[in-house]
Amino acid sequence: MKVRILNLIMAKRFSYGVILLSFIIGVAVLNSAYWNPCVNSDFNFVFRYGHYHVKVKNEMNTFTGTYTKDMVTESPITIKLCLTREDLDRIYRKMMEIEFFSYPEFFNVRQTGEVLGEGSHWYTFYLRVKKGTETKTVQWNSRYVVSGNEDYDRLKELANLICEIVEAKPEYQRMPKPKSGYA
Repeated sequence: MKVRILNLIMAKRFSYGVILLSFIIGVAVLNSAYWNPCVNSDFNFVFRYGHYHVKVKNEMNTFTGTYTKDMVTESPITIKLCLTREDLDRIYRKMMEIEFFSYPEFFNVRQTGEVLGEGSHWYTFYLRVKKGTETKTVQWNSRYVVSGNEDYDRLKELANLICEIVEAKPEYQRMPKPKSGYA
């Protein structure tokens, strides 16, 4: 009788162990599928942009294959969003075209060109790029309205291209719109 009870207890422990192990493996697989990059590439980037006084910005991260959207008064939303090899190639070609890797880490819009005014609602931008073993970070803002600054115009073209590609994705289009805006 004692042997039979002992066998029953051991069988239940084994069953619970199998269930627990299956759960852990399932979580690991889901986590890996969600946070791993979408395309195996030696070119990846993190592009953050948003209203100047907001701590959590919109962010496209190709290292993890995620996009985070600033929801203004609500918590930001992060989704799985993959860029295709063609998308990455377009962005990289634009970077090469504008000589992105020669920009300073902190790009000052006011350095060249004529300052026409100062915006009351401006954005900050952060772009960290990894190509092979090289990493480059450039930060800038849109606080000043300038004329004749071709380097700034080229950075705007790059930022607009990335936003255009991201916003065309069905995953992005399914995201809710913020219920409010910035004053």
